[in-house]
Amino acid sequence: MADLQIIGGSPSNFVWVTRILCTEKGVPYQHVQALPHTPEVDAIHPFGKIPVMRHGDVTLCESRAICRYIDSVFDGPSLMPSEPVIIAASSERTSPKRLSVTMTSNCFGLRISCIAQLSARMCSSLTSGA
Repeated sequence: MADLQIIGGSPSNFVWVTRILCTEKGVPYQHVQALPHTPEVDAIHPFGKIPVMRHGDVTLCESRAICRYIDSVFDGPSLMPSEPVIIAASSERTSPKRLSVTMTSNCFGLRISCIAQLSARMCSSLTSGA
């Protein structure tokens, strides 16, 4: 199958979520820089929001849908829960209203400040991989 493309601007937390999942799962991807409401994004998302994803003939929008697709289609450790109660609790905790991730770029690399209950592994992998 064709290469996975994550399309969206780097400053977007939602783009970062999809990229973090790819990194944690060991899935190679191409990050295509695009702003919201550009023709490339509008062709996939009806409201022109980022991120969007392209994988061969498959196109998806919305970070949760993209993350579920990547976790299901690609080999590697499953990063999404499989039990209904845990799925619901996980969705509740990762709701945009309950989760805030602050990212700042500086000369020492990418510094991630995780607020809420992000895993320490996810944060350490990002800061050491930048």
